[in-house]
Amino acid sequence: MDFVVRKKVALKMSYTIMDSLPFPRDWATIPVARDIAERVFALCAVGQDMNDFRLLVQKEGRIHCPSAGVESTDQRARLMAEIDALVAHEVYGLTRREMLYILDPANLLGEDCGLETFKAMKNREIREYGEYRTQRLVLEAWDELVAKEKVA
Repeated sequence: MDFVVRKKVALKMSYTIMDSLPFPRDWATIPVARDIAERVFALCAVGQDMNDFRLLVQKEGRIHCPSAGVESTDQRARLMAEIDALVAHEVYGLTRREMLYILDPANLLGEDCGLETFKAMKNREIREYGEYRTQRLVLEAWDELVAKEKVA
């Protein structure tokens, strides 16, 4: 969604702009909504102050609730990549090639194309990890998702 918003918004966000974005409106009809919600919950329900909330979610039993939120930076990055892959593939029906373009247009158009979507993040990750880690993690999650579909 960040990619789409960046194409529409200059300096401010309004409800009119939000209403025009292709957000899914009825999550109950999306088969992977539970998978996405479980990952989001693991990212959000972190720390002691979330214990009561976790207990409430466990009691309702609608989603799998880990005993604690995920605090490890590496695990959080992997969960975020899985969410990106699930939303792109299952909610918006993108192809792997389209996901590659969103992550970095240079993947398809070449390094001198002059287009960049997540330049600051890409540069920071290359400095910190020696690679564009988010791209690698999203593509790994994508490939795992597709492999599970072929098995099922």
